[in-house]
Amino acid sequence: MPFFVIEVYPPCTSSSYLSDSLKKNDLQTPNQGRGEILPNGDLYVEESYYSRTLYFNADGSIRWTHINRSDEGNVYPVGWSRILYTKEEIQTVKNFIENKGPCNE
Repeated sequence: MPFFVIEVYPPCTSSSYLSDSLKKNDLQTPNQGRGEILPNGDLYVEESYYSRTLYFNADGSIRWTHINRSDEGNVYPVGWSRILYTKEEIQTVKNFIENKGPCNE
């Protein structure tokens, strides 16, 4: 099965980002997943098909990984996850949480 590839565009300069690190950490997802190269060169990857998220440092070393597993051991898919990177992104989410009304009204 092919490993996960982060393609960098525009096509005239296309390259695979941190491909050796992705292979080393056995990232595979045949038809789902997403990745985000952060401003500092770090890489956030969602491996939807295998319920895993990973964070790589810009040098390709793994900072952390998470499998979406319940206390009972069941594994559940992840989808459309995001990394909050900037202070503005974090504040936007904090504002949303603090200002939302009660549910089911």
